[in-house]
Formats: sequence, structure tokens, C-alpha cells
Amino acid sequence: MEINDNVPQDRWVNDKMAALDPESGWQPDAAQGLELFRARRGARMKRSRRWAWAIVAVAAVSLALPVTRAFAARCVEACVGVTSRVTQFFQPDQPAATKSLPLLEQQKRVPAPAFTLDDAGGRSIQLSSLRGKVVLLNFWATWCPPCKVEIPWFADFTREYGERRLAVIGVSLDEDGWTSVRPYAEQNKIDYSLALVNDEISAAYGGINTLPATFLIDRQGRIAAKHVGIVDKSVYDAEIAQLLSEK
Repeated sequence: MEINDNVPQDRWVNDKMAALDPESGWQPDAAQGLELFRARRGARMKRSRRWAWAIVAVAAVSLALPVTRAFAARCVEACVGVTSRVTQFFQPDQPAATKSLPLLEQQKRVPAPAFTLDDAGGRSIQLSSLRGKVVLLNFWATWCPPCKVEIPWFADFTREYGERRLAVIGVSLDEDGWTSVRPYAEQNKIDYSLALVNDEISAAYGGINTLPATFLIDRQGRIAAKHVGIVDKSVYDAEIAQLLSEK
């Protein structure tokens, strides 16, 4: 479909949108659209700037034209559903493991900020009491898809390395607290310590703006690694094994 350069774009959009008359049961095929996007990835896009403005105009006009309001709503709903999958195409094509920095050298590590939190049973979790153990401190939420991927890994690490003095602590950022966390933990059989975030621990660890965010703390209570976003399970596995082997 071409845009006539002699016709103002706002008028062109109006004409095209006015001609749309979707059936009441029509729904956009987001999956097919995503496949088309994938097939054309990397191809040179002609008139990319012009189309960008046209898309903006379509969105604006769709709010003003009653005929297309329902049509636009369905499109938006479908687009939102696949947005998170589309973003993967803009990431470098490299294994997840290469996106992580190696463990800090021991002389470059700084003490992890102290904290005291209550677990689901009201028992106190103190970082200071875990000195001598390797601590995996994970900030997460029940609504965070990457967090849900990592949780079984951390449960595996607890079973595999628990006797070798690994402690896993999951700090939830769910706004309704235990109301969401308790049933989620029971349903997913989370067997490591869970707590709720507060302003003090969030600020102490640099402000938690992206989930998941995970800190690995060595036996001396120093931060040895930080991962923002999901990384490969093998990365955690290797780092935990290395920290447990340190004297």
C-alpha cells in the first residue's frame, strides 16, 4: 500500500480509516502478524519515517472516529499481548550467558547492605546471621514472567547446594504482599525463604527498578555479582559453585 505524496497524510489516514468497517466478530491475528514481522526482520524498510508518522496518525484518528473505535481497541489489545515477544528481536543474537559479567575479584567486592526481614511465618531473616554462607538474594514478583522462569532454578539450587551452605532469599515486590505471595509460593512449592520488600532494602540495594534483580553474596558478606534481568541457569550454577569453593 502506497501513500500519495500529493495528499496530506492526515487526510489520507482519515480516508483509509473511514473505509474500515470490520465485522462485529473480527479479531486481529496477532500471531500471524508476529510471524510476518519475524520473516521481514532485517529487511530494509522504505519510507520508515513516513510510516512512523502515519501510524501515530492512525492511533490518534482511531480515538476520534466512532466507526473505528472498536477496531482500534481490538488492535491495541492484540499488540499489547505480543509486545514482550517482539522486543526479543531487537536484542543481540548471543547466548544469555554472554550477557553477564563474571564474578568480581575478591579484592573488588564491597560489603552487602545489612537487612532484617520477616518471612511468611513471621521469622526474622538477617543477612548478618548468614555470614559463612553464599547468599542468593533475588528481587521478584508474582506478576513478573522472567521471575517465574527463575524460581524453579533457585529451588533446584537450594536442594543441590543447601547442604554446602547456600541460602536463597526471595524478596517480593508485590504490592498486595502476602495476599499474592503466599498462595503463589504454595502452588509452586517454593521451599526457600521469602520476604516482602521495604523502602530500606530497596534503597540499600540501589533501588530495584527492573525485575528480576539478583545479587550473589559471598561467604564474607560481600557482593560478588549482580544480575538485572534473566540470565541462563548455567550462569548462576557456575557462579554459585565458584563462590562455594572459595575459602
